[in-house]
Amino acid sequence: MPVNIIWDVKAPKADSRVIIPFTAAEIRAMLQAAVKTHGIYDGKEVKFRLVNAARNKAIVLLLLDTGVRASELCNAKIEDCDLQESRIKVFGKGRKERIIEFSAITGKSIWRHLAERKDHTQDDWLFLTDEGRHMRIGTLRLLFSNRKIHPYRVEVGLRRTAASHCCSSS
Repeated sequence: MPVNIIWDVKAPKADSRVIIPFTAAEIRAMLQAAVKTHGIYDGKEVKFRLVNAARNKAIVLLLLDTGVRASELCNAKIEDCDLQESRIKVFGKGRKERIIEFSAITGKSIWRHLAERKDHTQDDWLFLTDEGRHMRIGTLRLLFSNRKIHPYRVEVGLRRTAASHCCSSS
């Protein structure tokens, strides 16, 4: 009778990293950091509004409100976002299409972002870089790189926070 050598091999353990949802204070700080930053001017510390503050705020709110993946957010086009119905169509893993609702606050934030963009068509990307190019995941992570929180934690934490809020409100 043949012996199966796999019986002697231990199964690998799954990574058990716990990602804790953000607190209300952390979310407020993240939204504040998305629109304002500080620097030194004439020897004094000053706060100033970022050029793409409306875009940054819309990104944070959309990630928090919907729990979409960073890749889904980066690949969304203007035509995929229905501000009248407060929902966005995203293409997830395996090009699976999902339609996700968002709050009126997030909708208003997206509207402000689009109102600040000079010329755009329905076929354009919803979020662009500071240079006006298609925003990729790496660029999205750079937005969070100086926020005292690891970019991966922001990305996954916002997704986890959205899921926990969804579960607690049902």
